[in-house]
Amino acid sequence: MRRTIIGIPLLVVLLALSWREAHAATDNVVRYVLIVANNRSLTPTVANLHYADDDGVMYAEVLGPFAEHVVLLTDLDGDTQRRYPQLAAGLLSPTRANLDHELTKLFAAITKQRERSSQQVDLLFIYIGHGSVDAESKGYVHLRDGKFTRADLFHDVISASPAHYTHLLIDSCNAFSLVAGRGDDAETVAFQQFMAGHDLDDYPTVGLLAATSRDRESHEWSKLEAGVFSHQVRSGMLGAADVNGDGLIEYSELAGFVDAANSELQRFGKAVSTLALPPARHRRIPLLNLRAGQATRHLVLGTDLAGKFFIESSEGHRWADFNKASGDPTVLALPAGRAFYLRDGEREQEIVAGARTVRLREPPARPYAIQPRGAIDQAFETALFAVPYTSSYYRGYVSGRNQLVPVEEIGERFLAEPKGHRAAWTLGAGWVTGNNVLKSEQLEHGLYFTALRYFHDNLSLSGSVEVGYSHLEDNPADTGVRFALLPGIAGNLPVHRGVDASVSIEVGYAALMLAGDKPSSDWSVGVGRVTAGVAVRVVRPVWLSMRAGVATYLVTIDGEEDVYSRWVLTLGLVHRDF
Repeated sequence: MRRTIIGIPLLVVLLALSWREAHAATDNVVRYVLIVANNRSLTPTVANLHYADDDGVMYAEVLGPFAEHVVLLTDLDGDTQRRYPQLAAGLLSPTRANLDHELTKLFAAITKQRERSSQQVDLLFIYIGHGSVDAESKGYVHLRDGKFTRADLFHDVISASPAHYTHLLIDSCNAFSLVAGRGDDAETVAFQQFMAGHDLDDYPTVGLLAATSRDRESHEWSKLEAGVFSHQVRSGMLGAADVNGDGLIEYSELAGFVDAANSELQRFGKAVSTLALPPARHRRIPLLNLRAGQATRHLVLGTDLAGKFFIESSEGHRWADFNKASGDPTVLALPAGRAFYLRDGEREQEIVAGARTVRLREPPARPYAIQPRGAIDQAFETALFAVPYTSSYYRGYVSGRNQLVPVEEIGERFLAEPKGHRAAWTLGAGWVTGNNVLKSEQLEHGLYFTALRYFHDNLSLSGSVEVGYSHLEDNPADTGVRFALLPGIAGNLPVHRGVDASVSIEVGYAALMLAGDKPSSDWSVGVGRVTAGVAVRVVRPVWLSMRAGVATYLVTIDGEEDVYSRWVLTLGLVHRDF
């Protein structure tokens, strides 16, 4: 009997869902940055610092993508010049004359910016170096050729700045005396004196984030090749301090992040004290907007990742450290086009160069060499970032500091993804087998190609293309060929590290062709299929996928509709970068 297969149009309703991707966005703020970094001490009995110049370079690299203009005044020592061989020739020394000249140029640029635009203009003034107290208990910091006093700071920077908001970041010994007006290095006394002095009451658009330490060993750590406080501030600015996930880094978040990072240091006789005073006019003003970086990409660490991690560039420069708690993703803004490594105490995960958002949901897997540690290394390794920075820690920190206004809880975090979500493509191909649609006793073999796009929780939109061939043994002259296009939705559940289980539902079309004595064909056969399977990681990023299920075909033969079912089994390889 001649078979005539008549196609029946099938109405397919698929979920129409969207997902958020990182994008370059302006935040209506134009930032100018002036960084003064000085290793040298004016006091012969006080040793020079080793890493103030490195901190200056790293601040410039971190803030550069978010700023209209960055000025760095520093003298690079031999080690730093070897790390950054292209920088030394173009830098100005941190002298008083150069500082005055660059301030004048920046203030002129800021004034012009305000005249030609309605955008908010911010100035970030950053100092890294030595601080001291004079005979009158007045604080000052060390420039290459002389002192920069508290009076100089208020006269030449704070009162002279034409910016809408001026932000001061000071990392030095005796930093509090520079702003508080006395040489006591106790945080509580310095803070009370600072608040009682009414100095900043006249400058409601000026904010301050400062840190001090009682010895150079606490101030700097050779393993970071940086000052401890400056490294912590940069780590927070890159996104680790964003406790509510809105993509904005505020004073209270940075202060809470630094406090959590240092909370265990006192057990080792070390102390890094922090003072945070946001501008009185806008206590929740962001210092940085992670969405607004030019030529930046975002690294999203998934909800299940937890523990102490650090980010290091492929050149060996340490960009960020943090202790991530499970439950919420962490989003870091990194320069596009550069390769980085995410590392824990023993293992690493390479983050290849590129502009797209990278999402990681599993701990680093590849071991790397660990250098031997001395006593100070052991203390810092143990104590720094020992406490996870969580929302509850942040709330407790802010609750005891009236000068800080806590951030708000938001409905959806910046680039946040629910637990297990991986917004990435998965591609696969392999072998498919099952019984022939019309001849259930006959076996069919073929190939399949599939692509999935994760968009929400553990769900993904899927699409598969299959081609199958069967030889009909009851009539050697007949062969069957099947083409299928199957869009659908799939659910994925990690059951163990490197093992995922999944279920998928697909609704699409197939073309059935019969070649032989009585050939016939139809290109529009309705198909529905349900499959379940497991994927096992063979070697990153290749997974072995095995699936089994049942497919139903709605076929019309000789004018009569009938439903044919077939079992299906697939075995193939999947490529995915998460």
